[in-house]
Amino acid sequence: MKKKAAYLLLAGLSLLIALIAWQGVNVLDELDNAGWKLLWLVPAFLPIMALGTTALRTLFAPHARPSFAAVYHANWIGLAVNWFLPVAQIGGEFVKARVLGGGAMRYDRAMGGIVVDKTIQALTQAVYALIGLAFFAYAATGDDVIVGALAFLVFLSLGIYGFYRVQQAGMFAFLARIADKLIGGRFNVGLSGGASKIDVAIREIYKDRNRFLRSCLWRMAFRLSLAGEIWLALYLFGHPVGFMEAVILESLTNVVVSIAFAIPGALGVQEGGFMLLSAALGLGAEVGLAVSLARRSRDILIGIPALIAWQIDEGRRAGKE
Repeated sequence: MKKKAAYLLLAGLSLLIALIAWQGVNVLDELDNAGWKLLWLVPAFLPIMALGTTALRTLFAPHARPSFAAVYHANWIGLAVNWFLPVAQIGGEFVKARVLGGGAMRYDRAMGGIVVDKTIQALTQAVYALIGLAFFAYAATGDDVIVGALAFLVFLSLGIYGFYRVQQAGMFAFLARIADKLIGGRFNVGLSGGASKIDVAIREIYKDRNRFLRSCLWRMAFRLSLAGEIWLALYLFGHPVGFMEAVILESLTNVVVSIAFAIPGALGVQEGGFMLLSAALGLGAEVGLAVSLARRSRDILIGIPALIAWQIDEGRRAGKE
């Protein structure tokens, strides 16, 4: 498995280098024109993270809801794990649960909320992509992009429904029973008992439709605010666009990145998606590549401190144990 991850990382890195080499001077000129102004993307992302934090925090019952700061901290670390580590965009969710379950709340309640939040992320991604497709059909030509994205959305929708059904059926208890069989049943009480509590927490969240719908709205606001970040980046590059074009670039590139979830950080794939859509919108492939590299820089400046904070947290936890 480690070899496979390494090969995928190498493939993504090779693609990224090839795309940068292809655009060469053009993308360097774009980056040079924006210069230090691109650092504005870092503080601009902090309120965006706050929207994602609120979407997750809303799912927890009021009597067991951790502080905003605790959820923000866990969300910050979880995002960084998904950005930089070969965890197929889901490992960060388990890290969030571990960080929250380390003191802010019970682990089963934290994990239950995060599983439902992951479902909401996929659901709002599908809605967001449909909005982007509608805008793209209006603003540009590109039947191949539209057909491909629609096909992905069909499979995504089926996957969301299937994921919801297995959650209702007791997904974690089922997985725990399989694990117990694989290890001879020696840890049956520990695995199955804890897993059943997570399943109960998940069902309790789905029963409260008000909380679920409010979380969906907050998550949708999070996704739309990411388009605002694209708008800001293009403005800093000297290529101002309307919000519609920013939504197209963000939502449909996100579809491409989701398809390539196995490649760590979607290296090269994210860049290719931005380049393809930027060219289709008349901005030029080099502009799309520059935007993607600016986002990578933002990820580094926000994510590396988060990984350090995570290691500090783990060190403190180990010291207590």
